[in-house]
Amino acid sequence: MKNVLMAAVVITMAYGSSVYAAGEARGPNFEVQMAAPSTPDYRFEVTGMSTQTAIGKTQQNDTESVVILRLVRGRDGSAVTNAEVALERVDMAPDGMRDMAARANVRPVAGNPGTYRVEIQPDMAGRWGMAMVARVADQPTPFRQNLTVTLAK
Repeated sequence: MKNVLMAAVVITMAYGSSVYAAGEARGPNFEVQMAAPSTPDYRFEVTGMSTQTAIGKTQQNDTESVVILRLVRGRDGSAVTNAEVALERVDMAPDGMRDMAARANVRPVAGNPGTYRVEIQPDMAGRWGMAMVARVADQPTPFRQNLTVTLAK
């Protein structure tokens, strides 16, 4: 069962004490505010969010939040298809609770190169920070970007 989560998504990349806003996008079921990534060559774009509820192994409802990301080139917005994307950490650091971490995984979306599905199992509702890293072929260092998403339990 899928229910679309009406949530604000705030993408932040802090430089010292300042946060630079680089754009805003709105869809029927989500809002995205994007900040400047660590390198202007690449950026993650949030293209959608939803929640799924299923019966877990202990016969309790398990809620999973799904965030769909696209890795794009900064100069033209085209999808980056030659990258390995990983999720370093998901925690509640944006709400001052860095020790509160969530189980999560990331995987490519079949048939949609450059698009990734992040599945998060939050313990509570609130703002969750996602530390994303991408190793792009022919680049000496990995690209990193922190995203903050508002999730429901």
